[in-house]
This record gives sequence, structure tokens and C-alpha cells, in this order.
Amino acid sequence: MASTISAQYLDVVIDQAWSRSHFRIGEKYNYVTKNIPKFFNAWINKVRGFFIIEMVDMIRHKMMERMDHIRAFRKKWRGKLVPNVFKYVQTLVKGIGQYIGRRSNDHRAEVVGPKITCVVRLDERTCSCRVWQVSSLPCVHAATFITRVRGLDICDFVLQFYSLEMFKKSYAHTINPVPSIDDWVKIDVPFTVGPPGTRKNRIKNPDEKKA
Repeated sequence: MASTISAQYLDVVIDQAWSRSHFRIGEKYNYVTKNIPKFFNAWINKVRGFFIIEMVDMIRHKMMERMDHIRAFRKKWRGKLVPNVFKYVQTLVKGIGQYIGRRSNDHRAEVVGPKITCVVRLDERTCSCRVWQVSSLPCVHAATFITRVRGLDICDFVLQFYSLEMFKKSYAHTINPVPSIDDWVKIDVPFTVGPPGTRKNRIKNPDEKKA
């Protein structure tokens, strides 16, 4: 039976403070969404009424422009990490002043904070607070240890998929240009008139606003 007192406690505490503790550890990217198909459908909404060949060609144009825009934008970035993660790391480092680190060896330390004391293991990339394991980003305890060891760069302890190099690779693929439809090879295919199409209404999720 559920505890009323526990339920009241969880109602007061924000969800992020307790629900993430049950997430499995491993590689994650601090972003969860189930609406990717919804966003993609909205992105191509203006081309949905065209014939299939024209529609595919227009989607190809949009993807080429999008990827080219992101590649050009990425060239302005500097450092090892993508900007939002680098900003997170900078904010983290600024907040370590109230933490005390006591090294056990080159890879382990005890970090004392205002509320709790945690054990950081750099060789395993873990902290007993579990923030590092769950988010794949160093926690404030790990930052306290890393920044006080000469020769270590905290950016090297961030999951590699947050790096500029991996971001560059994700947009390294090429969408090849296609000549005008007038230059396509013409083939003789029997023409058949199909039945007229019917309008399809997408079933909305319960949490979506009705028009």
C-alpha cells in the first residue's frame, strides 16, 4: 500500500529530484523526447500535398539546407565541447568554491560539500552522488577533484558524444545533388489513373490541444 506521507513528500519535491535516480546508468544525452515524428511531420507539412517524387525532392532540399546551415554554424564554435555542454561545465567549475577535496590517490578522492560527502573515482568516472553516472556529465564533486589536479582538463571527462568532433561526424554525411527532372532518363510506363485520395486526419494524443 502506498504511503500518504511519501506521496505528499514527492508532490512537494520536483520530479527531477527523485525520478532520475531510477534511470539505468550508461551513455545518455540528457535529452529525452517521444515527439520526433511529430516534429518531422510539422517540418514537412507544406510539402505533404505534392506527388511523391516532388515531395521527396522537396524534403531532400530541406535536409540539404538544414545540414549545410548547421555545418556553417558549427565552424564558429571553439573548444572541445558543444556550446551548451561547455556552458554547463563552466557554471559547474564556478560553483566548487564551497567544496573541499581530499585525495586518496591519483584517481580517487573524498569531496566534502555543504550537505553531503561523496567519493569520486576518476578511473571509473563515477561519484557516489550518481549524478555523473546518470547524466554522463561530471557532477560538482567530480569537478572539485578534477580542477585541483594539475594537468587534468574537465572537458576530457565529459562523454565523448558531447564533443565537437562527434558533432562534426554526425553531419559529415553528404546528400548528393540531383539534376533537374528534365534531365532524367525517360522510360515508357503505362499510365493508370488511380482512385481519388481521401483526406486523412491524424489521431491526436490525449495531451494535445484540440483545434
